[in-house]
Amino acid sequence: MIAGAPHTFGIGYMCLAVLSELGFWHIYRQNRGNRFVRSAMITIMLMVSMGLWANFNVPDWLFLTWIVLVFLLALLTLFFFIQRGVQSLRHRRSHVG
Repeated sequence: MIAGAPHTFGIGYMCLAVLSELGFWHIYRQNRGNRFVRSAMITIMLMVSMGLWANFNVPDWLFLTWIVLVFLLALLTLFFFIQRGVQSLRHRRSHVG
């Protein structure tokens, strides 16, 4: 097992995780056309749920798969961030002078 002893986090952490997931879901639903915000919210939601999973007896191969998925989603979010920056620079240069 990757994490420490199971069931040491308490109800407070679980309530905080559920409330943050609901907040992230609301942000996700409000930004339908924004791929950067949507992929960032999915990545953050997976990371929060991965923190909950770390306290239970989850097989290592499943936890490793979860980590790889979060890493790939983080790279996708970074790609959308760079794409947005390039589009912003192109738009700014086309309207200047």
